[in-house]
Amino acid sequence: MLVMDDLPFSHVEDLGFMRLMTEICPQYKLKQRNFYTSKICDEMYDSAFAKIKSIVNKNQLNCNFAFTTDVWSDTSAGVSLLSLTAHVVTEKFERVNFVLSAEPLHETHTGEYISMKFDEMLEKWDIPSSTVHCVLRDSGANMKKALFLSGLNNIDCTVHKIHLVVKQGLSSKEEIGNLIRKCRSIATHFHHSTMAQDELKKIQGRLQEPMLTIIHDSPTRWNSTLYMLERTQKLKEPLCLYAASNSKLVKLSNMEWILLSECIKALKPYDEITKELSRSSSSVSDVIPIIVSLKKILQTNMDYSPVAHAQSSSACLEPEESEGHNSDSLCKDEEETTNVINIMKITMRAELDRRFAGIESTDIL
Repeated sequence: MLVMDDLPFSHVEDLGFMRLMTEICPQYKLKQRNFYTSKICDEMYDSAFAKIKSIVNKNQLNCNFAFTTDVWSDTSAGVSLLSLTAHVVTEKFERVNFVLSAEPLHETHTGEYISMKFDEMLEKWDIPSSTVHCVLRDSGANMKKALFLSGLNNIDCTVHKIHLVVKQGLSSKEEIGNLIRKCRSIATHFHHSTMAQDELKKIQGRLQEPMLTIIHDSPTRWNSTLYMLERTQKLKEPLCLYAASNSKLVKLSNMEWILLSECIKALKPYDEITKELSRSSSSVSDVIPIIVSLKKILQTNMDYSPVAHAQSSSACLEPEESEGHNSDSLCKDEEETTNVINIMKITMRAELDRRFAGIESTDIL
């Protein structure tokens, strides 16, 4: 139960749980948390370790190992962990993935320290470096140095590099940054108020639209920003009607609604590539054809001309814009949007060329 529900060990000492056990099984004497943190955990770990070790030993005879590794933080425990996941193909050509270790890092994450921890993990599982085909890692300088010091073939994570490419594009123009901050402010407004959520649902009901909620993005996943923009666009009319009667909600100008729509179009190809590379069946051999295809798609779209139609109601405009808003100002909005999107596209394409330079001559890929 503790494992399945991800409960703390202290749960066995909670008053509610103790009363429940007294009611359903009065003769059972409850164990203290130390019983589970030591004896039970050790037994479970030893059993799982033995099974995985047998898989490792068996596959060492038939193939080389590929690994993915990353450093991530467990905020609840206040510690950083170095993870090591093995990827092997069985004799029946079935993929097997299993996490070998998640070691806590107690020192500064230097290349030397990470290299030492990585070597310790391989030694723990009796995996010689000669059987390591390659290691997939992020493009951090400390991770590169660590695996260089360990003498292991290693390559950048393509998805992480695409994340950096898009992040650079999103920060290329102040107008895009302001738009994203406004969308986050809108998401925060509804996430912090159940009354606001209920009011938005009522508006959606009156418009006979699907009951959708606002999405808030995550700073570690660029595509979550795309999904936030998409959801904001889908909720455009309900949001405009809500904003008309609530002065606390941040309002988007007509130009920002156009910019939002064009940002979504520009980011779509990167999202499709990210999803393709994130599939469980993807392989490093997919990287070259996918990146080449992405570059060709982007090349055909470099001569950008937004087809933005201002179908906004007066409720979607800020008060000063709703007066005298004519076709000339709409054309100006579209022209400004064109310039902003062009700069974002050019920035991302340049970053793509720089970060993926020479991939066709990379042996592992």
